[in-house]
Amino acid sequence: MRFIKLAIISFIVIAGIITAISAMIPSKVNIIRSVHLSLPKDSVIHRLSDMNDWKNWNLYISNPALTNLTASANEIRSNELTVQKTDFRNDSLITLWSQGSKKTFDGGFVFFGDERETIVQWYFTIQVKWYPWEKFSSVIYEKQIGPMMEESLNRLSGNRSVAQ
Repeated sequence: MRFIKLAIISFIVIAGIITAISAMIPSKVNIIRSVHLSLPKDSVIHRLSDMNDWKNWNLYISNPALTNLTASANEIRSNELTVQKTDFRNDSLITLWSQGSKKTFDGGFVFFGDERETIVQWYFTIQVKWYPWEKFSSVIYEKQIGPMMEESLNRLSGNRSVAQ
C-alpha cells in the first residue's frame, strides 16, 4: 500500500513539474525567413499572388505526398493541406494554412522593395495549446519548418540550391 501511495504521489509531482516547465514555453511560435531578390517588387508580388504558380517554387505545395491537389486564384487544396489567401495588400499577402483536421495556422509574406530589388519575408504563426506535449513539440517547429521555407524562397528567387 505504501508503494502504491508513493507511486501516485510521485506521478502527480512529476506531472506538475513538467506542466510548470512547459508553462514557461510561449503558446505562440513565430517562424520567419527572408530572401533578397534581384527582381522588381511588382513581379514578385505577381508571382506570389498567383497560387497556381506556388507548386513551381513552394516545397510544401509541390510535395508529392499531397493527393488531389487543386489550385485556384485564392486557394490551394489537397486531401492533406489547404492554403487560403485571406488578405492581399500592396505590401503583404496573408494566408491561412490547414493540415486536414490537425492544425490551422496563419502564414504570409511581407514585401519590401522597388523596381530593382525586393526583400520577401515569409512567416508562420502557430498557436499551441497549454498541454505540455504541445508546448514541448513547438520547440522543434523551427527546425522542421524553417529549412523548407528557406529552400522554397531560394526556388522563388531562381536559385535551386538546397538550403541548410
